[in-house]
Amino acid sequence: MFHAMTEQEIDGFEDYLADVLCVWDCYEQERVTGSPLVLRFESADVVADLEMGDLYWIDSSNEASVDALVVGYEQSDAEGPCLTLVRFESAARMVGEKWSAAHASRALTNYIS
Repeated sequence: MFHAMTEQEIDGFEDYLADVLCVWDCYEQERVTGSPLVLRFESADVVADLEMGDLYWIDSSNEASVDALVVGYEQSDAEGPCLTLVRFESAARMVGEKWSAAHASRALTNYIS
């Protein structure tokens, strides 16, 4: 599901950013605070845990991998969760540019503060 990126992989990875996704609470209509972001590059997807500063490879074609992103966050409704991944519009201007995974992750911290 998730595979931690090594320092060598982090330093060597650079690609065009295709999209940025966040964990979204459907009831509250907002990003779940503290949840990771998914950096969708043209050649791979990377999960950025901005609070811990960690980067992970994710196989987004595996539904279980994507579901694992939304597990463990507080739900706003007692009847059940309504969490999903949606485009992180705050980072829309980053899309289409060439980024390293580490640099993109650091840049995104400005958008979640």
